[in-house]
Amino acid sequence: MDPVALRQHVWRGLPIRQGDGMGKRWAIVVCGAILAGVLLVVAACGSGGETTTSASSSSAGTTSQTTQKAAADSQTTEKAAADTSLFGVVVGGKVGYIDQTGQMVISPQFARVTVFDEGLAAAQDGTTEKWGFIDTAGKFVIKPQYPEAGRFSEGLAGVLDPATGKWGYVDPTGKMVVSPQFLKAGDFHGGLANVLDPATSKWGYIDPTGKMVIEPQWHSAQGQAALPFSEGLAVVFDETIGWGYIDPTGKYVLKPQYNYAGSFSSGLAPFAVNRDNVSKFGYIDKSGKTVIEPQFKNAGAFADGLAGVQDAATQTWGYIDQTGKFVIQPSYGAAFAFSNGLAMVAIGDYSQGNFPYIDKTGKTVWAPPGK
Repeated sequence: MDPVALRQHVWRGLPIRQGDGMGKRWAIVVCGAILAGVLLVVAACGSGGETTTSASSSSAGTTSQTTQKAAADSQTTEKAAADTSLFGVVVGGKVGYIDQTGQMVISPQFARVTVFDEGLAAAQDGTTEKWGFIDTAGKFVIKPQYPEAGRFSEGLAGVLDPATGKWGYVDPTGKMVVSPQFLKAGDFHGGLANVLDPATSKWGYIDPTGKMVIEPQWHSAQGQAALPFSEGLAVVFDETIGWGYIDPTGKYVLKPQYNYAGSFSSGLAPFAVNRDNVSKFGYIDKSGKTVIEPQFKNAGAFADGLAGVQDAATQTWGYIDQTGKFVIQPSYGAAFAFSNGLAMVAIGDYSQGNFPYIDKTGKTVWAPPGK
């Protein structure tokens, strides 16, 4: 699995499940924090991938890898926005949480989890395999009952209703606020959430009442064609042209033109162009100006001032600052987004399940037992 893809898993469902979903290269989506839909599935790793709210592909030079990366990239942004200093870890095939010092705060007991947002995290019960929501003490406050669940943002979380097989939104008490009616459901940001409309099989955006505010118009046979809003802009995919950015009215601010485009964070967004039939990743600002030239094999969103990128020469991951300079040299099999001063990385091949946390100096703060 590509580090980007892993990042999509490594939060949302620890552990990553062998052979899931769209296959070994679910996307160039991110191995670790970053982040579309939902999730940081820290897991005993394997390969494969699935997500509840993301993916995509292209015809204008985009590939299934780059489109699917977008999904995870939105997760990068999500992870960066996590509101607590708890970090998911896998011990003995179960998932728990540590604090910033590396101390275990919630004992490993869940099958998979998401990051904490607004005081709650989605967690999959290890016995029933149903999803519910836990508080920072590890107690279920919304009982496990959903086949899938997203993360809270702006007071709502997407859940897959077992009765209808459709996605709706619940509030922190577990009350269904937006009735189950969507094929996929993303996070709310700026009062809008990306959803997959069952009537058209296209992505659009709803408000917190469930009303469609930006009509469904984006489609991709590969998966998600519209990402959550971030810093006032959302990434959408035009099948004939590529990725671009819209504002909350649905108007294009940066026209579709990119082989891949990720969500904005810290004023910058990763993008990809084809050069000699090879995708190279760099970063643009909100005017579309290239700030960091395309040079990396893969790239995630900025968080805590740093972004995980895959060095084209060594094929390993490290962290750059906003000038494009390596601050933590590439040496990892994967590099997840920083959050509250820590980031998960993979040592060696990620299939080995060695995912420690490092600080912004590259120092290991926590490592899996026996690793």
